[in-house]
Amino acid sequence: MLLLRPLALALALTVMAPVLHAAPAASAAKKELIAKIVKLQQAEMEGVARMLTAQALQVRLQAVNQALTHAPADKRDAWLKETQDDLRKTAAEIEPLIKDKALKIAPAIFSAELEEKFSEDELRQVVQWLESPTSRKFFQYGAQTQTAITQKVVAETRTSVDPKLQALDTKLKNRFAPPAGK
Repeated sequence: MLLLRPLALALALTVMAPVLHAAPAASAAKKELIAKIVKLQQAEMEGVARMLTAQALQVRLQAVNQALTHAPADKRDAWLKETQDDLRKTAAEIEPLIKDKALKIAPAIFSAELEEKFSEDELRQVVQWLESPTSRKFFQYGAQTQTAITQKVVAETRTSVDPKLQALDTKLKNRFAPPAGK
């Protein structure tokens, strides 16, 4: 029984040796394919930067819109215009910063994921797909379709959703408004 343990261990180590060794470094061809995919995805990373910029500014715009409800009526339009100008200027300043950072960070993360999860043959297929006219047409169609769906959903739910949002706004405004006479 004791003699079988070392024999079983040796057999297990022999069978598992290929698995236990560190994965070999990616071939030069695989690295080239990964670099090509990363480059082809650059527009996506720029889109991420635009989205992050829009999200950051949207939060501020919502706060401004709420504050404007308490502003004197004769100043609201001017303040809103000034605020929109400030938001545009800020977007012009921060979007390039976010874009530069996204374009620096994304390749390392993206490359590591591609190297780990895709074979060289799969990477070739991805490159072929991303470079194909069909892919470009598909992604263009997808973006247009998403925009069309969004517009249609907003248009068709506006009459039922807007009154509920306005009621909520009124309820919150009344809840948080300073008491009359103070």
